[in-house]
Amino acid sequence: MASSEHTQNNHDLIQAALTALSGMKLVPNNRSSETSNSLSLFNHHTTTYSSGGVGDTYSGRNMEQTNMIEIYVKQMTDENITCQIEPDKTIEDLKKMIQKKKGILADQQRIIFAGKQLEDRATLTHYGIHNGATLHLVPRKRVEAPPTLDLSSLDPQYDYDFSNVQDCDRKFRRGGIDYVRPCGWKRFAIKVTDKYENLIWLGHHNKEGEWPVSYHGTGFNQNKTMATDGYNLTKGKRYAFGHGVYSTPDVSVAEKYAVKFSHEGNQYLVVLQNRVNPEQLVKLPAAETGIGDYWISPSDKDIRPYGILIRKV
Repeated sequence: MASSEHTQNNHDLIQAALTALSGMKLVPNNRSSETSNSLSLFNHHTTTYSSGGVGDTYSGRNMEQTNMIEIYVKQMTDENITCQIEPDKTIEDLKKMIQKKKGILADQQRIIFAGKQLEDRATLTHYGIHNGATLHLVPRKRVEAPPTLDLSSLDPQYDYDFSNVQDCDRKFRRGGIDYVRPCGWKRFAIKVTDKYENLIWLGHHNKEGEWPVSYHGTGFNQNKTMATDGYNLTKGKRYAFGHGVYSTPDVSVAEKYAVKFSHEGNQYLVVLQNRVNPEQLVKLPAAETGIGDYWISPSDKDIRPYGILIRKV
């Protein structure tokens, strides 16, 4: 009974975190409901990561000379819709632009940024949408049941409670790079065993083929996303790619962008724990930035989530 209650408490906490991340109110899971709209922790990440411009690109320089920003709206097919728009325009204006470009009716569009569904009357500036940002277009279903947490997307055998762990001088490595464990946080594992070609990338023996660990906060720090701050750090330089996904090997940096939420009278923070493809990974060291380590991956295919981290504050 105690174990069952503990499991349910964990599910309730994750559900509250996912509500905060997505901006959609999740209802208690009901296994008997066939009309439920299950929200998978794994699938949700595809609309969550903070991506944006990297370094000086022609379009970036050109946009800065006008009052326009260039953003990318990614469809479920992975096709990008490029939109040049004024930042004080509304989400409704953006939907109309997409309708004109692609013929997708505005009322059939759901626009997602940093994991949240955007409201029609709010402006791009309100959501911190910047030049080079990637938004996501998800078709709206005719009848949508209230969303619930997809329990099959959890992998509790790999949960780990770092809440009272202090590593001090202990050293860990993943993929040949130092791994600073998320001490003070509790990790709830995302099920990835059937998502990729193998699990070598997720190894923990520091062997060839492993990917190093990074963290990602999907919220805002002083009204800026991780990608906004990251892009500002790359200005004036040229890179092999002009757009990427920002993360960090330091959980304390990710914490600055953590989403805060309430649950049963307590305050919590939530960030994502990932592995990143070391090939083409751009590293901006703390000694260079002055504000911490930032990593940039060429695309969301080069960053894989395997845990959701929650910390009580």
